[in-house]
Amino acid sequence: MNCFGAVAKLGLCIGFYTSACPFFCHLTEDLTLPKRKTELEEIDPVEIPINGELDLHAFRPSEVKGLLADYFEACLEKGITSVRVIHGKGTGTLRETVHALLKKSARVESFSLGDESSGSWGATLVRLKKTES
Repeated sequence: MNCFGAVAKLGLCIGFYTSACPFFCHLTEDLTLPKRKTELEEIDPVEIPINGELDLHAFRPSEVKGLLADYFEACLEKGITSVRVIHGKGTGTLRETVHALLKKSARVESFSLGDESSGSWGATLVRLKKTES
C-alpha cells in the first residue's frame, strides 16, 4: 500500500506512517500529500567563499567534478595556489572520487592527505599550478 492509500483508508487522520514511507507526514488542508523537492526542481544556489578551503559535505558526488574545476579556477584568479578540500572520512568513496579528479586535472601540481592539524584523511591538501600572467 502506498502512503496515499494509507491516508485515504484512515479518513480523518491528520497523518500516516507506513513501511513504504517511514516517516510521519502531516496532510495539507485539502487532504493531499505535501510536495517534496525533486532533483528536477530548481535548487537555490549555494554561495561558496573563495578562501582556499572547499567543504564538500553539502554536495552530491555527481556535483564534485564541475565544482572542483570551477573552485580551482576561482582560486587561481585570486592568486590562491594552496587549497584544502574537505571530503570527510566516511567510507572513502568521495575521497577516492576527489583524488581521481585531482590526478586528471591540469591545474593540480600535487596533492596529499591532510595531516593531523588539517583534517587527517578527511581532507586533501592541493597545490595548484600558478597561472602564467
